[in-house]
Amino acid sequence: MSSNIPHDPDEPIYVHLSCDDFTEDLMLPDPDKLGTYSSLRMVPPGDLQFYFSFGCKTLVADDQPKKIISEIENMTVPKTNILKNIIQKNTIITKTYLTNMMWVPRPPPKFLTARKRLKTPWDFFKSVFRTYKPDDKQTLNSWFEFDWENTKIHKIIKVGSDLKLVKDFLKENYSYFRETYKYYSAVAPAGLIFSIGTNTLSDIVSNCHSLVDNDTLKLSDLDLEFVATNAGVVKHKFNPERQICRHELMEIFVRIALTKYYKTKIVETMPDAVYKIFHENLKDFFSQFDCHKWRKERLWNEECDLAFKRNMITLEKVYKQNSGRYALPGATRYMSLDEFFDLITGWGVVNENFGQREISILFNLSMMTQKNELDFDKHFNMILVEFIEATGRVADKLNIPPLIDEEETEDDKVPDETFYENLEKRFKKSYHDLGLDYKIETLIYLMAKFCLKKPDIEIMEKSVQKYYEEKRTAPKAKKSTSINKK
Repeated sequence: MSSNIPHDPDEPIYVHLSCDDFTEDLMLPDPDKLGTYSSLRMVPPGDLQFYFSFGCKTLVADDQPKKIISEIENMTVPKTNILKNIIQKNTIITKTYLTNMMWVPRPPPKFLTARKRLKTPWDFFKSVFRTYKPDDKQTLNSWFEFDWENTKIHKIIKVGSDLKLVKDFLKENYSYFRETYKYYSAVAPAGLIFSIGTNTLSDIVSNCHSLVDNDTLKLSDLDLEFVATNAGVVKHKFNPERQICRHELMEIFVRIALTKYYKTKIVETMPDAVYKIFHENLKDFFSQFDCHKWRKERLWNEECDLAFKRNMITLEKVYKQNSGRYALPGATRYMSLDEFFDLITGWGVVNENFGQREISILFNLSMMTQKNELDFDKHFNMILVEFIEATGRVADKLNIPPLIDEEETEDDKVPDETFYENLEKRFKKSYHDLGLDYKIETLIYLMAKFCLKKPDIEIMEKSVQKYYEEKRTAPKAKKSTSINKK
C-alpha cells in the first residue's frame, strides 16, 4: 500500500485500516521513489476500508478501486488457501520461515526515526500571559477622558475653541504622558501610592531639551506651577498632598507651556504654546518610555512561556507565600510593593548595578493600567499574571547564571555536590547573551529558596533536572512561526 501525496516532508503520513479499528499506522518513505510513502502489512481477507491522514487532513487514494463512504476507501483482499499453495509449490516451512517474513499480522506500531518533529506554533492565547490586558487605543481614550475631567485645564484656558484644540492635541498624544508617568511615579512613591514629587519632577524637566533655560523658564517658575497644580483639587483617597498624580502631569505641563511660550509672547495662542512645548521640549524624552515594547520584544515568546509553565507550581507558591500582608480577614490576597520588594531583596540581589529604585519601577511597569487610580487601589495590588511579568522584568535586569549548565559534562560534576552548591559556582562565571527564559527559571528557584520549605525546593530541583535530561536526549524539532501574538 503506497501514497504519493504532496505535503510537508516533516509532517508524518499515516494509513488507517478498518482491521485496526482505524488506528493510525505510520507510513515510511520509499528510498527508491522520492516523495512516496509505503506500509507493508499482512491483513485479513475480505473487504478492507482505509484512508490516509497527515496533519489535520484525511485523504483517499486515486490509484486504487474504491468505494468512498465519508472519505473512507474500500479495498477487497482475495482469500488464499495457504495449505493448498504449499502442497502445489512444495514449499517447506523451516525454522526461519516466519522470522524471515517481510511483514507479520498485527505488527507493533512504528515511530518516526531520523525525521524532525514539527512543533506546534506558539499561541499567545494559550500562554501564561493571556490574561494580561495591555493598553490599546480604546482604553487609552477612556482613561484620557477620565483624566481630563479631573484636571483644572478648563479654568486656565477659558476660550472654548482653544480648549477644544488643546484637548484634542493632548488626547492624540496621551500615551506619551501616561508612559512617562508610569515610569517616574514609581521612582519615589508616597508610601505605597505611586506619584511624582518635586524632586522627581525636576529630574523629568532636566532631561527635557532646553526646557529650563533661566530665561523663558526658571526653576522658581517650576515650583510655582507645581503648587498651582496641587491647589484646589478635589480630595481623593489615592491623590497624596504635595504630589502629582497621572492627570496632573498633563496639567502641569500645560501650565509650564503657557508660562514659557504664551506669557513671554513667543507664540500668540495658548494651543500654539502647548504644541511647541511638546514637539520642541518633551517628545524626544517622553518617547523613550514604552512599557509594552519590552513585553513584545523580550517576554511574550514561547521560550519564556515554557519556562514559566514548567515552574508554575513553584511560582504560585512563591506568590501565595508573599501576598496578603495588607488584606482584611476573608478578603482576596494580593502582593503589595512592600512584599515584592522584600521578596526580591531577601536573597541579596541589591548591589551597585541593581538598586532599590529599580525594584519599585519594575513593579509598576508590570501592573495593568486602571482607569480610576484616584479612588481604587487595583493598580498597586499585584495579581498573579502581573507577578509573572514582574519576575521576567527583574530577571532581565540581573546577571544570573542558568540553573543547569548544558555544556557541563559528567567529569565536571563534584561528588555529593548539592543542586544549590552547583549553581553557586556558576555565579562566578560570565554568561553573555543568556536567554531570558534561563534567567527566569533561575530567579524562580532563588525566590523559592528564600521563602519556601525544603520539600517544595526539592520538587523544583528534580523537575528541572528531569527536563534538561529529556531535552538533552530528545530529537530537535523543526521551528514553527508564532500565531495569535498580541
